[in-house]
Amino acid sequence: MATSLSGLYFRPGRYPTLVFLLLFPFLVSLGLWQLDRAHEKEALLKARAERQQDLPLDLGVMHSLTAEDRFRPARAYGHFLPQQQWLQDNRVRASQPGYHVYSLFELSGSAGRAVLVNRGWVPVGLDRAQLPNLPLPDGELTLQGRLDQPASVGIALGEVDYTLAGLSVLPYLNVQKLGQAIARDLLPMALVLDAGQPAVLTPDPMPVTQMGPEKHLGYAVQWFGLATALLMIYVGLNTRREKKELMR
Repeated sequence: MATSLSGLYFRPGRYPTLVFLLLFPFLVSLGLWQLDRAHEKEALLKARAERQQDLPLDLGVMHSLTAEDRFRPARAYGHFLPQQQWLQDNRVRASQPGYHVYSLFELSGSAGRAVLVNRGWVPVGLDRAQLPNLPLPDGELTLQGRLDQPASVGIALGEVDYTLAGLSVLPYLNVQKLGQAIARDLLPMALVLDAGQPAVLTPDPMPVTQMGPEKHLGYAVQWFGLATALLMIYVGLNTRREKKELMR
């Protein structure tokens, strides 16, 4: 009597199947999530390119701003309020740690409304305990820049105190919460100053995103690749050839 191999049969075990059913959908969902993120970033980049071609908004007559106004050019007429300034920490430029400097600018002729102004970047220096000297110009000024939100920090841990007088360092900055904390009618976006404007420091154009759509696509390929490899391993390890006995 002898044996020979004939057809294939698929007979997965209980535990390998359980592991597969847990991991495979998870890997696929991560790939789909990265694809969605890539599409979001592409739309954001397209919106910035389109809105930068618009005519500047006059913030003194704007009653409200929407998400559609992000990245638009804008101008403001008024004066700085020197009592408080905020430094958003962990803003790296050319591999050097620093801060983004935010100051309050009261809009003339708008019943006390104000806009938060991103004046640019300054280095941390050798001693973090020694904060930079950041004087503000006096008098009525006209500022030009573009509208944007303060740089994102991903997960914001803990609460920050926006009410400290003078110069304070913050890990992140939320415009809406700042306005509530200081009891100011504050526009919901910051004005990022153009180069050459009064009070501007080192211009540091914030990227629309720290991670471009191409990176998200690369991560999606990796997750889908892992899902495909898992499927092949699962099928391969649980597939056998059927043996037949031959009579002599």
